[in-house]
Amino acid sequence: MFHLILNRLSNWRQSRNDISTRTFIDEQIKIIQRYDPKTGVKCGGKNFLLARTLPNARLKTVFGIDNAFTTDSSARSNGFVKDARHQLQTSIGIKDQGVNMVEGKWSDIINFTRSTIAKELPLRGEIINLADLIQFVTLKISLKFLFDAAEDKLEKREGISYLAKTINILWIESKNMHSENGWEWKDEARMHDCLRDLTGKDALDPLQNPMNLILPGYETMWRAVFRGILEVYFRDQAADTTTWQRLLAKFLQNPTKKQFQSDEAGGTESLCAKDIVKEILRIYPPT
Repeated sequence: MFHLILNRLSNWRQSRNDISTRTFIDEQIKIIQRYDPKTGVKCGGKNFLLARTLPNARLKTVFGIDNAFTTDSSARSNGFVKDARHQLQTSIGIKDQGVNMVEGKWSDIINFTRSTIAKELPLRGEIINLADLIQFVTLKISLKFLFDAAEDKLEKREGISYLAKTINILWIESKNMHSENGWEWKDEARMHDCLRDLTGKDALDPLQNPMNLILPGYETMWRAVFRGILEVYFRDQAADTTTWQRLLAKFLQNPTKKQFQSDEAGGTESLCAKDIVKEILRIYPPT
């Protein structure tokens, strides 16, 4: 698979004449081959952590984070994954029992999502920017369930909206290895204040920085939600869209594990809401 990707990148490089694109492709090839794109030094055969941190190096500069995606320390990586898993399980009310987890409080998340959307829609006028709405709602959910943010804090629309939009801008910027804007986390004072107000954590401390969880928990998830909604509700050429919509609507009305796994007839032989969600996550995998 990697050889196929490398061959296609190499062929694409040869078809491009502009130097900046060729330089970018060369850097991507080096990353896939586990070479530092800047120094040209090859990562050790077993040092997968270092291989992962190289393409994410700008995330540390732009967001000031220190998590499993940016550290080359196995102890820090393992500790972050363990803490993040515990936080997720605690937030939705499931017990740490490996694969035999008891059913979580999904209804809490669904009810909170519905109430958030119900409050937000009247404030956005007749024409709604779907991407902006999904960013706002997804971030608000992340703040509530990842950080147990207080209700009064979550009513601060301006702060959450600013965070959602700025995170997206900085995320795109972090992927531009040739940017001359010079974005650095230490300069994002308004971001620091908003995060401190909403989560109570110090955004300038790499280990405490809320962005350690927000980036993998929100930034890639809102995109999966956005594309999933487009697939289910706005692709008229798909013959099964009405079935998909009915299954998801039934689950929203009765957000239980049984309903999640039940087909339209109430059995488990045909398509169910779980299949739709899993397919969306397969096609558009969040972090």
